[in-house]
Amino acid sequence: MKNYIKLNNNEAHLSLGNFFNVIKKITINKSSAIQTEIFCTIFDIDNISDSTVGNYCTGYRAIGNEYKQIYLTFKKKYELDKKRMIPIVNNLLSIIDGYIYSYKDINEINKNNSLKELCHKLHTYAKNDLYVSSKLKKELLTYLNKNNYYLYLIRCLFFIVLEKKQPLYETELVNETIEEILYNTNISINDLKQYLTIRFKEGISYIPSLKKLADNNNPYALHELGNLEYNGDITGKPRYEEAYNYFTKAASYDHPTSYWMLAHMIINQKIGALNSEDINLAWTYLEKAKSLNSISAINTIGLCYFEGYTKDKKKDLDKAKYYFELAAKKDYIYAYNNLGRLYESKKEYEKALSYYLKSANEEESWACNKVGLYYYNGIGTEKNLELAYKYFNIGASAPIKNRNNWNIYNLVVLFYLKGSSILGIKKDLDKSIELLLSINNLEESKEILLYAYYEKYLIHKEKNILDKVNYYLELLNNTIDKKKKEEIESSLKTIYTSKINIKL
Repeated sequence: MKNYIKLNNNEAHLSLGNFFNVIKKITINKSSAIQTEIFCTIFDIDNISDSTVGNYCTGYRAIGNEYKQIYLTFKKKYELDKKRMIPIVNNLLSIIDGYIYSYKDINEINKNNSLKELCHKLHTYAKNDLYVSSKLKKELLTYLNKNNYYLYLIRCLFFIVLEKKQPLYETELVNETIEEILYNTNISINDLKQYLTIRFKEGISYIPSLKKLADNNNPYALHELGNLEYNGDITGKPRYEEAYNYFTKAASYDHPTSYWMLAHMIINQKIGALNSEDINLAWTYLEKAKSLNSISAINTIGLCYFEGYTKDKKKDLDKAKYYFELAAKKDYIYAYNNLGRLYESKKEYEKALSYYLKSANEEESWACNKVGLYYYNGIGTEKNLELAYKYFNIGASAPIKNRNNWNIYNLVVLFYLKGSSILGIKKDLDKSIELLLSINNLEESKEILLYAYYEKYLIHKEKNILDKVNYYLELLNNTIDKKKKEEIESSLKTIYTSKINIKL
């Protein structure tokens, strides 16, 4: 049995039912916004049964051919004379405002605040509706931006009556949504279904099952195996050549993210030597991924212009900004980070902070650290220790895979090692050491661990703590130059409060 989808109770459909809901919502006297009256106004008829209107509004029935014919006639006349629909708009506005309108000029109608509100509320549905083409969405947005509310409303009505598909069924919508995603690729719905079956049902046999699918050239399985190899989740360490091979096979089926990953691996020198030939190849992959609507690729193209990874090896900040902004319009967090970096490079710190905040407020760890430093140092804003502490903590609590460890480092160095009377934070050597040990792979943390253990030893005079001091001294002595050794020695002397027999 097919399950109907109600077209009047969510924001995913620019439908007759949702049109009626918006009218009722903005009408001053709710009792005047009766469905049958609105329906008769729209179609310029005298009467219709409540049950028929109800079925049309819920979307359980297709709008009858007699009503579609009315609108086909309207459309022909409207194309010859844009004023043809003014009487209908006048009547709709009269229902909404409780005032009899008799506009004759389109420019005058466009000044009506209720019409403006109606169009802006309808746009929420228009931009979310899968069945509204990208061309129509651009057309509607242009009307809004130019305050052509009359044209906007009429175009919406033509879509609702003549173009919007109803009734809709759950299964059909799922398949059509997937087809929209897979448009312009060689990937089939069955490929995706097979992959999702394994993804959600397989347990310990997940990777073997993926490999079986990959043997049959399933693009999703090939891409997933590429990811697993890239992250080292199969053998415990990354195998970039294997990952590159999997992504190459998946890309041959126009898998957008695989094209992007191939470029990403080249640019980050996980494969190749980033010579001119490699850069040209990366750009080929990026352009293909972009043509398949990969936002990551759009952002990376901007990054290439920002870093100078171009065919002529020259930076172009204007083009970088263009592509970052293009990705940012899709709420791509890393594009916000890159816009922040771009403005920071120009010393436009207020703008940089505004973009870092967009990302940090979505709890992106790298951006949280940047925002924390901006607030701590008063860059692009007033110094604010409370906000600095807040954002460092948000960044530090990110999942390990996405966590930027500088958040933890800065919490220790700026707050826990010396305390903060303003925030009521006590100096805490034990907490500092615990946090630093969690990021022991960060080279700078080893130096701070040395200082923390040294200070702790001076307090407790315990051999096991002294062993830690000597351990980190030896570790650092093996990896740093003479100048750095002198800096460390100076720092230790600053901490020093009693004679300890430590050879530097």
